[in-house]
Amino acid sequence: MERPIVSGLQWRVEEACLNAWPALREVLLDGWLLRFSEGLTRRANSANALAPVGSPALTKCQCLYRRLGLPTIFRVLSFADPAIDQQLAKAGYTSEGESCVLYGKIDELEAVPDAEVRLVSVATAEWFAAMSALQSHTPDQALIYRRIVGQLAIPTAFALLSANGQPVALAYGAFHRGLLCYESVITDRRRLGYGRRLVAALAAWAKEIGGHGACLQVEANNLPARALYDAIGLKRELYRYHYRRESRRSRGEVHYSAVSSTSSKTLVSSRRRPGWGVIPSRNTRLVDEIKAELAEAAEHSQQTGESARRPPSLARVLDAIP
Repeated sequence: MERPIVSGLQWRVEEACLNAWPALREVLLDGWLLRFSEGLTRRANSANALAPVGSPALTKCQCLYRRLGLPTIFRVLSFADPAIDQQLAKAGYTSEGESCVLYGKIDELEAVPDAEVRLVSVATAEWFAAMSALQSHTPDQALIYRRIVGQLAIPTAFALLSANGQPVALAYGAFHRGLLCYESVITDRRRLGYGRRLVAALAAWAKEIGGHGACLQVEANNLPARALYDAIGLKRELYRYHYRRESRRSRGEVHYSAVSSTSSKTLVSSRRRPGWGVIPSRNTRLVDEIKAELAEAAEHSQQTGESARRPPSLARVLDAIP
């Protein structure tokens, strides 16, 4: 399979999109950026290539995601080395979430200031509350979303449009290296042109501060949204991406399940030995540490030919058994 043609613009847009939707935690690993945000959105909880790189170290990535109780997900760019997607498919990772990255020159966009669209540089409590309501976030999701937005380090404009005293459309635009990246575009779906006014007002803001282009990410099958973005000038599909998710079977016999009203997680073994019960949630981190250390020990043994040592975390548990 031939390698796809890669342009500098694609990497600049990719960089802007990553900065516009930051993660709560990040780890750099062999040219990959592993992002962790307590499960809210795949973009903020997946591994992303930062440059033309080779196939990821699956075992190392899996250990890190499992340590935080998250599935291992890779975000695969359409202009990446095809061998990456092939490796993940061979390892049992399933494909999902086909998405498009759209781009347009700022001078070709509909950029119209709107007195009724409120733009602020810091998100207000009202903006967060309206976003939570229109996105139908749970209280936990709303809190995580607020923390993610709080991680933004680049110039940002938060937009809100109200009608009859009620918020009907929200979004924010993040500005990086002359590129406006639209994020969290949401309306009350009454199709009265609210979304169009919102994105046009953000384009006007970006143009005023020297922007030369705009981009956003949208699911490929979201045809109404794509029609809106095409109408305002985001006509070029710059590239695509999809996700590869670790299958439940490849994750092993251990899985997580919700517990009562506390929203905590309990680690359950589906291959219980006689007399074994549910492992309390307070021990989840220790179990994840043991799993990670076992995987690392096995990988080291395979690479060096040396016998695998007993992981320290496992030793602490075994030494405590009478």
